[in-house]
Amino acid sequence: MVKRSRNRLLMIGLIVLTLPALFAVRPWLGDPAEPRLAWSRPSLEKLAVDFLEALEEGDEEKIRQLALSKDEFVQFVWPELPASDPSTNLNSDFIWNQTYMHSLADLSGTLYRHKGKKYQLLGLRFEDGMEDYGRYQVHRDARLKVVNADGKEGELNLFGSVLEMQGEFKIYSFVR
Repeated sequence: MVKRSRNRLLMIGLIVLTLPALFAVRPWLGDPAEPRLAWSRPSLEKLAVDFLEALEEGDEEKIRQLALSKDEFVQFVWPELPASDPSTNLNSDFIWNQTYMHSLADLSGTLYRHKGKKYQLLGLRFEDGMEDYGRYQVHRDARLKVVNADGKEGELNLFGSVLEMQGEFKIYSFVR
């Protein structure tokens, strides 16, 4: 009986010592119930800088990681779009495929014209503002103010729109 009480006290002591450690680690792990965008960036500026670096390197795979994936579109974006209303007779696959084909075509052109060029980001703005869809926002018609390797300043339209969700950012589309 004494041994059982001692084991119970040891178990309670272990729990009491472990719980605070778990709560201290939790903020670093994030909320597992809160969905996240893969490869997202914590700011519009970081997204633009990483895009410019990948463009200079000609790293199409990295550029595609900076953009919304089909799974993210279906899980996060599609349910909030007016086109998702069943009365439209549209489905997420159709909309994704149409958007993705146009997006890849514009990305291909951007890579052809700008691959290997070094740009430093000076600023970023959106010509068509921002649209709120509740769960996320879309910043439309990106304009990057840059300086090139020769020191010449200019404004480039290298991708179209950016998705913002829970303070994270990804390229929504390369369509300009």
